[in-house]
Amino acid sequence: MEDYRTILNLDSNDIFSCVGISYAYWMLHEMELCFKYLDRAYIIDPKNILTLNNLSYFHGQAGNYDTGLKYANEGLALDSLTNDLKATLLNNRGYAYIGLKNYDKALEDINNSILLFPENSFAFYNRALANIGLNKTDNVCSDLKKSKKLGGNFIPKELNEKYCKN
Repeated sequence: MEDYRTILNLDSNDIFSCVGISYAYWMLHEMELCFKYLDRAYIIDPKNILTLNNLSYFHGQAGNYDTGLKYANEGLALDSLTNDLKATLLNNRGYAYIGLKNYDKALEDINNSILLFPENSFAFYNRALANIGLNKTDNVCSDLKKSKKLGGNFIPKELNEKYCKN
């Protein structure tokens, strides 16, 4: 963290340092400081895709779903996104829609995310959550298993116990 601070002291407009230090604060559960540095990066360049992606993801995870949607939409409006970045932003927006209980829109975004980037473990987990919200539980277990196979180690034990009975 000190390295990031040193760089910011040398160049207060270094977006990557702002994003890096925001991530470090996120990992320390220091949300206020995390958003402070992401907001600073956004002021420097409101079209920086890494900043928009992190803002959409972190706000969604923090329960600020409308704000997460805003930043995901801004990122998706940019030209020349790679499939991976577009997929990640669609997944972030889908997660925000889950939080807002708009499960149909969530499922649409997440399915599109999976088409573009089928190696994203978060997308399969989020699709399971959206389908649970829609009471369409036939494929929930397979999505949870796929998420885990792709490296998802964040799946609550209770979901596996409830939807993967074997």
